[in-house]
Amino acid sequence: MLITARAVPSQTRAAARPQEAAPTDLTVGREVFEANCAVCHAGGLNNIPGEEKHTLKRDALEKYGLFSQQAIESQVRSGKDAMPPFQGSLSDEEIAAVAAFVYDQAAKALW
Repeated sequence: MLITARAVPSQTRAAARPQEAAPTDLTVGREVFEANCAVCHAGGLNNIPGEEKHTLKRDALEKYGLFSQQAIESQVRSGKDAMPPFQGSLSDEEIAAVAAFVYDQAAKALW
């Protein structure tokens, strides 16, 4: 009996890292953010009384399990507490773009 094995390529470190959004996605995301989110989250902060700790900065996003584009998209779609849901107000593309923008800003410590 002959047994053969085939090598399976392992996942590279680059593939394990989150993909960076395309510059156009970030531009659209910035526009969506400024039009819909900045009233409460200007500069990545939270201007709602009693909610100040729920910022868009990396440490806060990590603390609350929101430091991924997918988690941010879910939060934007569904809302939570004082944040209204944007499902139905924004298109899927706009939600993805604003999530990419927020994630990029937090990941690069630009807030």
